[in-house]
Parts: sequence; C-alpha cells; structure tokens
Amino acid sequence: MALFIAVILPAGARDNYTHDASVLPDLAKTIIENNFKADISIIKIDTDFGIVSEYEVILTDGTEISFDPKGNWDNIETRR
Repeated sequence: MALFIAVILPAGARDNYTHDASVLPDLAKTIIENNFKADISIIKIDTDFGIVSEYEVILTDGTEISFDPKGNWDNIETRR
C-alpha cells in the first residue's frame, strides 16, 4: 500500500511552468490584456490527475493573478 501511495500521488498532481500566454483560456488572456500594463513573466499551470485546476500568472511587475480552469479571475496579489 505504501508503494502504491508513493507512486500514484506524485503522478496525480503536477505543475507545469511556461512563458507562453497561448496556454491560458481566452477569458484570462482578455482580462490580463484589458486590465494590466505589465507583461506575463511566467505561468504556473496546476493540474490534478491531468486536469487543469488553476492557472497562476506572474507579471513582470510582480502582480500575481489566479484563474480557474475556464479563465475566470479568482485572486490578485500586488506588491504595492
């Protein structure tokens, strides 16, 4: 049982990182383009068992924006 848990759990939740905004849902791209001046620095794609659970976008000014899988804004953190 311990071996099963050690092998399956890490495979179930993986995060991917990219600089390519094309991976974001259209709604998320539109929100960023219409409301923020800074460029995208990095995008973290949280997945659970191969299904996207959240997109975390960090802009070049340090702003962090979280989106749900459909691109709906969830949370914004700024450095101000």
